[in-house]
Parts: sequence; structure tokens; C-alpha cells
Amino acid sequence: MKKKIIDSYKIIRSIDKGGFAQVYLVTDVKKEYALKLINSPRYINRIRQEAKALYVLNEYPNGLHFFKEKKLGEEYYFLFEYAEGGNLKKHIDTYGVLSENETLVFLSKIIDILKFAKSKGLLHLDIKPANILLHDGSYWLADWGLAEFKEEVDTLYIKGNPIFLAPETYKGKRTFASEVYALGCTLYFVITGRNPFDLRNSMELELKMFLHTYCEVETIGIESNKIVYLLQRMLDKNPQNRATIKELEEIINNDEVIKVQRKENNYPQNIAKIDVYERMAKDGIGYAQNALGSLYAKGEEVSQDIEKALELFNASANNSLACGECSLGRFYRNPKAKIKDYEKAFFYLERASIKGYNNAQYFLGLMYEEGMYVASSKEKSLFWYIESAKNGSRKAYSKLKTYNYVLQNEEV
Repeated sequence: MKKKIIDSYKIIRSIDKGGFAQVYLVTDVKKEYALKLINSPRYINRIRQEAKALYVLNEYPNGLHFFKEKKLGEEYYFLFEYAEGGNLKKHIDTYGVLSENETLVFLSKIIDILKFAKSKGLLHLDIKPANILLHDGSYWLADWGLAEFKEEVDTLYIKGNPIFLAPETYKGKRTFASEVYALGCTLYFVITGRNPFDLRNSMELELKMFLHTYCEVETIGIESNKIVYLLQRMLDKNPQNRATIKELEEIINNDEVIKVQRKENNYPQNIAKIDVYERMAKDGIGYAQNALGSLYAKGEEVSQDIEKALELFNASANNSLACGECSLGRFYRNPKAKIKDYEKAFFYLERASIKGYNNAQYFLGLMYEEGMYVASSKEKSLFWYIESAKNGSRKAYSKLKTYNYVLQNEEV
């Protein structure tokens, strides 16, 4: 049965649906609002971070107002001012690309919001056209569900849409320069109506990784020299060379003719998963090292080679990637493996768990439950299952039920 009322708000219609939330247009008779409903307590940490970010963003002048947060049993909701213009992706899909002047208006507004967020130590981490709303003739950056109050974020998982992720994501770190890159990808969509490299959600992750790491977007066909120059500066592969906020503002406000060299399509249409990971792993890209290690460990795409898998997991872990540390920990923990070492398993799983990697937290909980290397401890195993579940782990959430433990939203 479909919901008709949430708390005291009557549902008019569904607006959007994400990975763990549904957004509705609602009313309390006096006014219409956007209501984001989160229907699982497994995402407590994300809920906590988003609420904190939204209260800070209310300080931004002329922004889309956030009214309140509230818990309803196992559900949780945020109430926002309703953006009647919808999101930028749907707008462009319906009405076509923006003009150069309107594109610069859009870019200036989002840059200003990012500058404010940066002043508060806040990274959005999911910039894309679908997360930009049109409201009262202006633009607003929405959906801060992945946001973090850090200047540098470890890549625990591939957060956000890989179509818009900066190449350094796969090396294990994201910074404000990564926000600029994602905005550059969004700019490309706004001016062309296409994603960078003509990427689609249905395409494999390894292709997106490869293209963003090694290839340049096609700019032939974009008439404005200023837009092409902005794209070149925002989409630089090296985050150290990427344009700063100040430089972007200067380019936007510069009326002089900018000379640029346009790029042709130089990217492959088909490339094998194993070839992508082999090249990226050789170049020291930690995420690819871990992914390639998993292929060798399972014998997928390649002949099984446990020693090679261990070498790659070690390389990823040495690059401080939590996924590599977790893979190493699970590798050494496997009771059926020829190479097992519970001390090393505990070391690597604990290291990844402290960083907040939910899969590692789950397996660390198992080690405490089963008394592997450490003394069996229900208290410590429960602690790590709770942490893992709060970071979104289904396995940990199910495990808590065996302890008769209910994850409560009061912990937000």
C-alpha cells in the first residue's frame, strides 16, 4: 500500500528516488515542501553527516532552505523548501542545453556554493547534473548525503556516480580539487547534453575509471573558447594543476578572447576489464590493484594465482586503500586458505575498520565473535557489527538481529 501521509504532511507525488531514500512533494495545506524519506536505520552515519551539512548550509544566503529533520520509527526524514524547477539533468534532457551566458550563470552560482562549503570544511562528493536544482531563476547544489567535513577524504568506497568522479579517486584520496573536476564533468553535460566520454550508467566501472584517468574529453563542436578553456582547466588529470576557485572566477569574468586548442575524440570504445586493471595497477593506482587482486584470487578473467593476488592486495594496502587492507585481512582470515595468518588478518581488518570501511568492520566483528587471534568477546563483536551496520552493511545489520539488537535512529 502506497503512503499517503508522512507525519503531518500529505504526499502529492514522488519526485525522485535514490539508493537509500525517496523524495516526495508534500504539503501541510499552507505550503508545499520537498520531503526526503530514508527508510532504513542502516545509514545512520550518512544521516548524521547530511543533517550536519544541511544546518551549516542554511547559513548560505539565498539558498534552498532546510526546515527540519525528524525520526519516525525506523524511518527518518528531512524537510526542504521545494525547488519548482526540478533538477538540471531533467531540465536539459527536456529543453536542451543551456546557452553560453546561462551556463556561466549556472557555473558561477555553483562555484559560489562550493566556495562557501569549502570555508566550512565541507566536501559534497556527489556533484552531478541530477543533484543541481533550479529554483527562483537560480541554481542550488542539493543531496548532501555523501558529504563529509574534511579537507581530504579517503576513498573507502566509490561514492558518487563514476561518470563524474576525478581520477585521483581511484588512488585513494579526494579533495576540493576533486569537486572542481566533478563540476567540470557537469559543465560538459550542461553545454553538450552528453556525459564526458559519452559515458552511461550501464557501462562498466573499469571503462569509466580508464577514460577519466587517461583520456581527454572531446571539445570539438563546442563554440565558446571560454567554455573549452574552463573544461580544460577543470578536467586536468593532475589535481595540483586543476583550476582553483579564484582562477575559475577570473576566467568567467574575463572578457578577453581566449585561445584554445580543441581536443578530438581519442578514447577507445571497447577495452577488456583485465587490460584496464593491469595497466592501472602497474601505474600504482590502488583501487585497480585491489580489483585485479580479486580477479587473480577468484580466477576470474585470468588463471587463478594466489601469490599474484597477495602481491596486489599488499600493493593496494601499501597505498593506504581500505579496500586493499580489507582484502588482505579477509585473505589471511580464510580458514580454508593455504596461506592464513590470523594475526595479520586482525591487523589489516582493524586498520581498515578504523577508517570506517564497513566490510572490514563486519569481518573484524566475526573475528571477535569466533575468537580468531583475539579472545572471544560478544561486547567487541557487537560494537563492530553496529559500526558496520551504521555504515550501511546489510550483513552486519542482519547479524545484529541474531543479537536481538535493534539499530535505533536515536543514535543520530
